[in-house]
This record gives sequence, structure tokens and C-alpha cells, in this order.
Amino acid sequence: MRIRAVTLLTSLVTVGTLVVGGAVAESAGAKGAPKAAPCAGSTKGTAIKQIKSAFDFFLNGTTKPPRANNVRKGYIAGMSDPALSALFDKNFVANAAQAATTNVKVNKVTCTGKSKADVTADLVLNGKATPGIFPNPGSAVVENGVWKASKQTLCDLIALADSTVTQAGQPCAP
Repeated sequence: MRIRAVTLLTSLVTVGTLVVGGAVAESAGAKGAPKAAPCAGSTKGTAIKQIKSAFDFFLNGTTKPPRANNVRKGYIAGMSDPALSALFDKNFVANAAQAATTNVKVNKVTCTGKSKADVTADLVLNGKATPGIFPNPGSAVVENGVWKASKQTLCDLIALADSTVTQAGQPCAP
């Protein structure tokens, strides 16, 4: 009985943290996000929710009011690189109209380690899922204690419109 009570209390605290943490994260980038749960064992479900949330913060342009760039960047790994951050800003501005009608539907998260996961998703354009556009699988990683979409996922998405970003000397070069 005591174990059930502790488990219930832990679950309630975790849900409360996700709700409050999500609200804080909305105003401060990922700095206020809850600590990344390991993608294994009893915390795997929480990790999957955090990964889905990270992809939503990164790719959901349909929120009202729209999320600021710094909030989106907080959920993308590698944004401490000034060149990658500038590339994101450039593409966000160039595609602002399309981004405002774009969302993401995460179909599956597969843990590949405690701090890594593959993410299979569809982009949702004007309310309709568009299979085959999202570069599957994308990936999520833990950076600075927060689940984020990987740099590679960002680069793969940008490369759909501009393949030059993967050339030597560019922020997305291998």
C-alpha cells in the first residue's frame, strides 16, 4: 500500500512538473523545462512525452500567440553554435508564412539510449498530415538536461528547401 501511495505521489508531482514546467518553458525557452527523464525503465513514458513536447515547441507554428524564435530554439540541440542559430533565424523568417500553418504529429518515439531517441513524425500542413515530407526518422537528444530535437533533424528539415546547408563549411555539413 505504501509503494502505491509513493508511486501515485510521484506521478502527480511529475504531471504537475510537466504542466508548470511547460508554462515556464513557453516564456523562457527551454530554460524552465522539466529535467529530461531518461528514456528507459520506469521513466520512459515521461521521456516520450517530453520528446513529443520538444518537437511541438520546435515545429508547431499554429499556436496563438505564435511562439517566439528563442522559445523554439530552446528545444533544438546545437543552438549554442552561432552559425546554426543564424541559419535557423534566416529560415524561420524566410518561411514564416508557411510555418504559421505547420504543425507536427509525432507518430512514434523509439528510445535508442537513455538520452537519445528516434522520432517518426508527419508534418501537418494547413491541418492535414502530409506523410513522406518529414525526414524520418528524426531524432531527439538530451542537451543541458532537456529533451530537444537534434541538430540533424533541424538540418534535414532545412535541407528539404535548401540542400546547400549540408555543403562543406555550412552549419549542417557532416
